[in-house]
Amino acid sequence: EKDLSDQELRVLRWFYAHQEYGCSARMTEISVEHWNDDENVHGSGFGGGHVMVPGGYSEAMEAMARGLGVRTGEAVTKIAYGEGRVEVTCERRGGEGGESTIVADSVVVTAPLGCLKRRKIEFSPPLTDWKQSCIDRLGYGNLNKLVLEFEPGEDGRMFWEKGSNSVAEHRMFGLTSEDPESYGRFFMAWNMRRVCGAPILVLLLAGEAAYEPESDGHGLDAKAMKVLRKLFHDVEVPDPTKAKATAWLSDEFSNGSYSYVAAGGPGGGY
Repeated sequence: EKDLSDQELRVLRWFYAHQEYGCSARMTEISVEHWNDDENVHGSGFGGGHVMVPGGYSEAMEAMARGLGVRTGEAVTKIAYGEGRVEVTCERRGGEGGESTIVADSVVVTAPLGCLKRRKIEFSPPLTDWKQSCIDRLGYGNLNKLVLEFEPGEDGRMFWEKGSNSVAEHRMFGLTSEDPESYGRFFMAWNMRRVCGAPILVLLLAGEAAYEPESDGHGLDAKAMKVLRKLFHDVEVPDPTKAKATAWLSDEFSNGSYSYVAAGGPGGGY
């Protein structure tokens, strides 16, 4: 054994952040034994390559919705089922409010795990014990992103496509933190110019840092620019023209980002 240098510690913390990103949870919340169950070919079968979807995941949703009667502005509050009949109660949002009811032969529930864990939907009769147990024991964490849009330079290039640290040929690049308390903040950036031609950088916030955008006055724009100006120190780095931070934990229709196997959670829970 030997003491790690400051540089080695920074790289080690980067891998901590990458693990927290993969599970959308703090290291202390993740199952050591089952953390990778979602990619286990003998388990959930969610393995495979990592890809980016130009245009975002809405491309898939919009394609699936074509020709369907999608009802917006209504939140499902109750599902009553049994004897070949399902009755779904919805709360109307906006306008006069009130409730509406949908009657069907069956229903497929695809609500986020975060909503199910918070009992946002009442089931009648209640879900079976084994289903509710899995919902309760699986983790549902938090991961957020800071999206920054910039104007290209006079030569048509972005600042990150210039200088000694150019990442013009890379879809993503990593950033190690000097601060051991905030190693998950901006530990990775996505170069959307490379992905789909957009003049945008997407900076990830994992682990403890994922909770920063959930409160007002987080100041992440200024913190991000400080990091980027240090990384691309030999080129001019302008202020962003637009900035937007996600806050998935605060979203009432998500209450988090995605699932993971929590410490003490069930193997094969997926």
